[in-house]
Amino acid sequence: MDENKAQVIQQRTSHLFKKLDEMNRRRDEALDSLYRKKFELEVRNNEINTLRSDINKIKDDLEEKEVRAKQLESVLKTAADQFELITSTVKTVTKSAVLQDKRSTGKLNSAELASSRGYRCSNI
Repeated sequence: MDENKAQVIQQRTSHLFKKLDEMNRRRDEALDSLYRKKFELEVRNNEINTLRSDINKIKDDLEEKEVRAKQLESVLKTAADQFELITSTVKTVTKSAVLQDKRSTGKLNSAELASSRGYRCSNI
């Protein structure tokens, strides 16, 4: 009977050692998995930080470009206003020059006719 008892104890001990080995193996696998997951998490966090940094740079660039666009719009409006002023001035000067040319041409023609006739029709 003692032999049976010893054999049962031996079987139970053997069974417990197998369970212990299995639990140790599972623990090691879990730790390996945990370390892999931690590494993957660190890699993902680095990627996220890089993307955030890129996003912030893009936002800064966008803000700078928006400010520059507003400045250029202002300069363009000023240039358009000045061009419009120049155009209207040229138009006014042209009209004045055309009228002056007509008067001068009319006077010249009258003077030429008067000189060819030898007399004037009007008092100029």
